[in-house]
Amino acid sequence: MAVMGRPQQQVPPELRRNDSRRVGIFSKPSSSPQPPTLVLMIPGGSRHQHQIAGLELQTPSSTVAEVGDDAQFQASAPAITLRRADPSEELAAENRSLHQRIAAMQRTELDLLSDNQRLSRKLAAAQKHYELRRDQWKEQWLSRERIYEERIRQLEARIAERERELKDALDRSPGAIIRMHFVDGARA
Repeated sequence: MAVMGRPQQQVPPELRRNDSRRVGIFSKPSSSPQPPTLVLMIPGGSRHQHQIAGLELQTPSSTVAEVGDDAQFQASAPAITLRRADPSEELAAENRSLHQRIAAMQRTELDLLSDNQRLSRKLAAAQKHYELRRDQWKEQWLSRERIYEERIRQLEARIAERERELKDALDRSPGAIIRMHFVDGARA
């Protein structure tokens, strides 16, 4: 059996016996650029399943013998059983994984929607506050503008009245110098 581009390993005759105990061989991941190491699981513990390129290997967890390029098999164990992984089991596992991802995305979507609603309410409150303040400032400005316009009309009316009084006084005594003293808008 070739695993991940490695040359075929010969399985010793004592491992080819067919009895109820099963042994699995699988490739151990490696971070180095060297070829992966084969690991032989020897019976005696609970059963685990490992997937390699579509093959399901029945492997009990117990003593492990590592086999590198120069090493020899030094374990005697019963026959190795390899069987194709059931496609329906693979699909069921993938389906479960997809359902978990969908559930996580739905939770994220709900969180984002609640954040969006919270921010929308906050924005609406800020806009309402801004519009209220704008209306208050506008009303204050218009109120002050009306006060100043009234004051301007009063001053213009007073000036027009004084001009008439001055004109009347000049008309009554032509050539005479008229002195008028005004204190705070009233003639002294």
